[in-house]
Amino acid sequence: MLMNNHKGILHLLLIAGLLSCRALSQEEPRKIRVSLDPKKIPPADTVLGSGDGYSCSAELPAGDTIKSFHTTWTVPPKPSGKKLFAIWNSLNGGALQPCLVWEPPYKNWKLVNESYDPLKEHHYSRNKGRAVEPGTSIEGVVSLISRKDDVYKYKVGFAGYPEEDHVSILPKPAHDFVLCLEMRSKGTEEPHPDFLPPTDYVKMTDIHYVTTDGRKIPVTDWKIANVRKHIVTPSGKYTVLTSDGAGGVNVYFYFR
Repeated sequence: MLMNNHKGILHLLLIAGLLSCRALSQEEPRKIRVSLDPKKIPPADTVLGSGDGYSCSAELPAGDTIKSFHTTWTVPPKPSGKKLFAIWNSLNGGALQPCLVWEPPYKNWKLVNESYDPLKEHHYSRNKGRAVEPGTSIEGVVSLISRKDDVYKYKVGFAGYPEEDHVSILPKPAHDFVLCLEMRSKGTEEPHPDFLPPTDYVKMTDIHYVTTDGRKIPVTDWKIANVRKHIVTPSGKYTVLTSDGAGGVNVYFYFR
């Protein structure tokens, strides 16, 4: 995936962070009102590297500076198919991504941290990743490490796996949030359920950011973007937002 401009950043980096959740209990919490504003959502071809999948985005409130962004989910059962895809949370419209990835040789889920660094010679980079077992609770975290003049250093990783942390450097503070289930396999294959985990959905929860002055704030104003060329769920559901009962929002990405 290559990117030449800001759109390319989204096109390239919206990858990584795969599915989570076993056959979760179908609790379906109280629905909240979802804002669908296409003017505030990047075009589909910039949101998803392969143009297939679904995502939601939220803007950073004016005046806030992000110290860290957090999202928790559970690694789902292994898919039986061999299609490269990922589920992730990110900052900067997808430039900083802790990702759960299902990729060749398709034997294990992997925690992979990816970033787009405009100040580096090779803009796109990622670590090799490490295997993680289904049923593991994971927390994707993007944190501001330091700032000096116009150089902002960020750490991209998963809580509890410091050896996998990936460092990224940006010329401006990171902004805007994205959650995504992304198909990365290209082609015109017919829809096939095997490449998705054998469970109903993955639940992204405890979605919040911490400001540089120490405030913990839930991210609630999500805008949904669904682009599905090869994903067809039997339920007809794709992205569902619900209240978490504590002032925050849970985001469900459906597989079935």
